[in-house]
Amino acid sequence: MKNMLIIYAVVLVALCAVVYWDWRWRRIPNWLNGIVFLAAAAHAILMGDLMSVYALSFFIGALIWGGLFYIKAIGGGDAKLLMALSALVLPANLLWFYLCVTLCGAVQALYWRYVKKSNDLPYGIAIAAGSLICFLTSGFSLLT
Repeated sequence: MKNMLIIYAVVLVALCAVVYWDWRWRRIPNWLNGIVFLAAAAHAILMGDLMSVYALSFFIGALIWGGLFYIKAIGGGDAKLLMALSALVLPANLLWFYLCVTLCGAVQALYWRYVKKSNDLPYGIAIAAGSLICFLTSGFSLLT
């Protein structure tokens, strides 16, 4: 349990850094995505025999978010972050996770468009917010 709390703390700190970097420079650096991915891999290893299940979640995320990056609907940093975060979630719970992220993105997009009068949306903020809402509302049960 202690190891899992460390992993959750690492992901939380990384998501806070994502918010800062994406807000400030409109990019999510690869080293931050790497930290989240390594935390997801450590989580899967600690879960034992579920390693292949979390790999399936990663590949589902890679298909969805990689496809959206391919058609230029989202940026590369956003796609990589969502792929790494997908590896933290069981496949049965991916829909809830993606719904939380998408709803936060929609709210942020409306605010950015009509209040800030800008189309330069730092989607990493919505990804972090949606991830935290999803994990907190489920009591982190999505992860285990």
